Amino acid sequence: MSIDDLYSKPVDYKFDKDELKAIKAYLRKHKHNIRCRYAFYRKKSSKGCYIAFIIDQDFNAVRRSGVENYWEYICDRPISDIEFEELAENWGCDIKRFKVWYYRDINYLIHEDLKYNVDTPSVFVDEAIKRGYVSSYQTKIDFFN
Repeated sequence: MSIDDLYSKPVDYKFDKDELKAIKAYLRKHKHNIRCRYAFYRKKSSKGCYIAFIIDQDFNAVRRSGVENYWEYICDRPISDIEFEELAENWGCDIKRFKVWYYRDINYLIHEDLKYNVDTPSVFVDEAIKRGYVSSYQTKIDFFN
């Protein structure tokens, strides 16, 4: 079975161990080309969500995508192992280069990243706080002597 055959399976199809192994082998060859990007949405958002977390599956593309004009990239990082597993398990569920999640508050993104054992880049967190994308509750407590 080819990787293209696996890509065209129905969305609710569960891959067996051999199929997942083949998908992961294919993705590992292209893992250098998958990046997680942190950005701000430039246009006016109807939902008030301006923080963007993006998984770019063609990071080294020669030509810039038109949708990238809507984002102001701040930083990026390699894909984590858990995110890699999710990409493999959801192989064929989409045909898009970008997977994007939008947030109103930087604290929500920090908590989501913690689920994937990833620290949100401090450069991005500092910029989001500076722009006012933070709620009133604390994400950590510092004890001073």
